[in-house]
Amino acid sequence: MEGNPRVSKHFFKVMSRDFHTKLALPKAFCRNLNVEKLAIITSGKGIWKVNISKSNRDTVFFEEGWGDFVRQHDLDVGDIVVFEHIGEMHFNAFVFDLNTACEKEFDKDLEGRNEGSARRLPIEFWKSNGLKEKTSVILRDPSGNNWSVELKFYKKGSKCCVLMHAGWKQFYESNKLKIGDVCTFELNHNPKVSSTASMDLGTRALPKAFCRFLNVDKLANITSGKGSWNVNVRQGSDGMMCFEEGWADFVRKHCLTVGDIVVFKHIGEMHFKAFVFDLNTACEKEFDKDLASNEGASSQRRDNPYFVITMQHYNSPDCKRNRPCVHIPAEFWKSNGLNKKTSVNLRDPLGKKWSVELKIYKSYGNGRVIMGRGWKQFYESNKLKIGDVCTFELLGNNPKGSSVASMDVHILPAPI
Repeated sequence: MEGNPRVSKHFFKVMSRDFHTKLALPKAFCRNLNVEKLAIITSGKGIWKVNISKSNRDTVFFEEGWGDFVRQHDLDVGDIVVFEHIGEMHFNAFVFDLNTACEKEFDKDLEGRNEGSARRLPIEFWKSNGLKEKTSVILRDPSGNNWSVELKFYKKGSKCCVLMHAGWKQFYESNKLKIGDVCTFELNHNPKVSSTASMDLGTRALPKAFCRFLNVDKLANITSGKGSWNVNVRQGSDGMMCFEEGWADFVRKHCLTVGDIVVFKHIGEMHFKAFVFDLNTACEKEFDKDLASNEGASSQRRDNPYFVITMQHYNSPDCKRNRPCVHIPAEFWKSNGLNKKTSVNLRDPLGKKWSVELKIYKSYGNGRVIMGRGWKQFYESNKLKIGDVCTFELLGNNPKGSSVASMDVHILPAPI
């Protein structure tokens, strides 16, 4: 008996006009969704019960309850919310700021503040327009009245926020503001302020706001439903970080085009999990079927643990800077105890075994495990080249306590 059609696990919504009271869900996501009358949305701020409605054109909306979610998360035009579908009508929500391209941080110490007693300023607006040197702001209301409002800066660890504080309550009450009203704050006589904001989602540059707190390494590991990629990282004098060698292969394997959105989840050190979204459907791209059909034996369902690496320049004997090697993904070597092994026997597609040294480097954060001496011979004898995809399948046929691991290596040649 056939199962139910698969529902996409993630979708995103960009906050545009009229998002304050209801939000339309992507039709591509709802197509196989068993729609109920109530949705549960969970975020770092709490849990919301949101009523569901459906139009005569089969568009599904978040309605009653959504407005409170918007207010509690300080959503603004251009913000992006990524929804993770965790079953039935239950969702996890992750809110991203358009200006920083980073997930918004919400300080629980400030959650209890009354909306009418203080108002949070976007931190990037505060920084980029020189408001750090200001202690107050003059607000001019639609009637032309001026109101002096104190600016207060709060910092806790790496998190910070700026509030319009003393004086805001009087402005709020005198202008008869209420929850759901939309206020646009225009900074006068400042040429740096633009009426529009943009974010280049097609570049390889990482957001500066994210890099500020990152312990930068020369190599990043990116995993997705398609496999695992080791990508070189370059840091400029301005602090900007870029994905370089290895990134182009990630783009090719995921069929990325202009407008696609990639959300990176930082899982520690320089390790990231990537989720790729199609701009046209606003849903996460599905790759499982593509992987099975395009990568043949290298991607068959396996009972044994495995990881997938696309050959890069540093895997090749042509690499002049260092001896060729393979960086084993941290999650893989940690969960399978490879830091306790000194070598690995690689069995190639013809059944020949190759002994390859495992080297453990403890000076890189929580450590690093690589295949070193012996890898060059495996690479050359199997006529590997940059772009080939290798699946390393860990076998369980070694005696308990052995310092040697065993892997089958499945090779998919790069397209010519």
